[in-house]
Amino acid sequence: MKKILYLTDLYYEAKGRRYYEEDLYITEQLKEHFDIAICHPKNSAAFEPAADLVVFRNTGAVSGFKEVYASFVQRVRKNKLKTFNDFTGKADMRGKQYLIDLTLAGYPVIPTIDSIENIGSLPDTETYVIKPKDGADSICLEFLKGDELRKKNLGVGKYLMQPAIQNRRPRRK
Repeated sequence: MKKILYLTDLYYEAKGRRYYEEDLYITEQLKEHFDIAICHPKNSAAFEPAADLVVFRNTGAVSGFKEVYASFVQRVRKNKLKTFNDFTGKADMRGKQYLIDLTLAGYPVIPTIDSIENIGSLPDTETYVIKPKDGADSICLEFLKGDELRKKNLGVGKYLMQPAIQNRRPRRK
């Protein structure tokens, strides 16, 4: 039977989501067809040689364990490990600069800036969202009124600022 090493953080708390439930459901389904080992990336090195595939998801922001993550990615490349993610550093794996780049290029994304000096380029809104540029999920996410945002010392390039968008999910019938 093929072996999967499933890397996650079952204790990671994200606002509004229960990642551990997702991972437990997925691994429950996979165990019908594969041998599964679950652990945090901080503990994965000893298990990697025995795995046919490494799945990396729901670990929270890698900014909390940058050196461990960098070492893991290095082992993936060096040992040619088969992984669910390709670890080329797309999107949030490399921070959120791509949101600013897409905004500046005119793509239909939530308008995003990283300097309060550019607040005029965002649509008028009552509430703004700020989050660390190298963060993930809801880590240090804040919702602020315009005057609160202007009073906050965010520096340049460390935080993203966006208009808060109402979550408009269609109602189930």
